[in-house]
Amino acid sequence: MDPLEVRLRNAAQPNSVSAQGWRIGSCGASECLRKVGEEIGWEEKRSHKKVRRGVGFGCQIHPCDMRYWDGFLGSVCFVKILEDGRAVINTGENEFGQGSDTIQAQIVAEVLGVDLEEITVQDVSTDLSPYAVGPYASRTTISAGMAAKRAAEHAKEQVLAVAVELLEGSVPQPTEPNVSAKVNVRDDLEMQGGRIYVR
Repeated sequence: MDPLEVRLRNAAQPNSVSAQGWRIGSCGASECLRKVGEEIGWEEKRSHKKVRRGVGFGCQIHPCDMRYWDGFLGSVCFVKILEDGRAVINTGENEFGQGSDTIQAQIVAEVLGVDLEEITVQDVSTDLSPYAVGPYASRTTISAGMAAKRAAEHAKEQVLAVAVELLEGSVPQPTEPNVSAKVNVRDDLEMQGGRIYVR
């Protein structure tokens, strides 16, 4: 049987259950394999084999995070928005070259609508950083990233709520400057570039 076909038949699928009983919510293994096959010209190269020259496939399924322990497996993150619109991330997830600081900063920057350069990730400190399970089990992006996203969303909601108070709950209408309407944090205000705007 064709090696690509073997892998496609055995690839994990979305909304399936692994042999260990873990529910797989999303998985693009089949799409990835097909795309790789197209890009490397798999069918053509298989039909014109050359001695000691070739291409091949290798793939595996690997869980993110520790799935076999009953204790706390999540990440804790605090995001502080400073007066000038910059933000500081305080997390216990340690950077050791795998890019976790960068991915968390990118996530927070996207949520807050600021440039990546406006985000600072504090160095991990046993005095100041929140608890973290640790950077192993390929868990940092999924676990710490989600914690950073939720912390940034929560911080943003707090800032926008203060903006509503400063606007005294209403804003002038563009078409009728003498008429004000009640402000809705989610629908009427947005943060971009360290500033808050009325949409």
